Amino acid sequence: MVAISDQGEEQPVLPRNGGHTDTTKLDVCVTLFASMILLALVLVFFFAIIFILLSPILHDPAAYSMGIVAVSGLDPTTNRSASALLDPEFNLTVRVASSSLNVPWPWFGDDCLDPSTSVEVSYLRVPLAGARAPRNVCTRAWHSPKDRSFVARGRGVDVPGFLVDSLAEDMRRGEAVFEITLMTPHRQGWVVLTCWAKVGDASSTLETPCAKSSVNAGLPMIQLAGLLGLFC
Repeated sequence: MVAISDQGEEQPVLPRNGGHTDTTKLDVCVTLFASMILLALVLVFFFAIIFILLSPILHDPAAYSMGIVAVSGLDPTTNRSASALLDPEFNLTVRVASSSLNVPWPWFGDDCLDPSTSVEVSYLRVPLAGARAPRNVCTRAWHSPKDRSFVARGRGVDVPGFLVDSLAEDMRRGEAVFEITLMTPHRQGWVVLTCWAKVGDASSTLETPCAKSSVNAGLPMIQLAGLLGLFC
């Protein structure tokens, strides 16, 4: 009987980790990469929401102010024509100032006065003069305010008799306060800026922003054109 010895036979070497080493490393890499992508998307979404919520703060609308440098043709005692009408002229200065909170990011662009804006000067609600806003009055964040001078004129303005004495006295004492209204078309209505100024007090009034309001059902364009035609 022959005894068979198995001492010389080689035994197969089995993998210690069940053959899953490479697969496990690949899974870890894929999981890590996917997690990084997901985190990046979450961060982008988060900052987009924050930007949308803070955009009114990051870019406040520009502030507008008006000043009256000088006026002529408005003294009822000396400037009335034979027809008892006045032809006043107001030398005005408009200022556009960017909010100090604005961030100078390029996609916000410049803050500009809309060239389609109409300007009206009145005394105690009586229109005296009008004009179109000057063009290219712009500024941007962290820049100095932009000033521009222009003239508003009135032709054949009839000041009611009960206001003549009041206007003459206020002009003589340098206390006449005029209302300056800027109207800009906006969507289905108008943006209205209301300012108050005295003659020769531009350095002070230009530091005070005009009051802003909105009118949904604004004055029709054809009526506005007719109104400006009275002054221009």
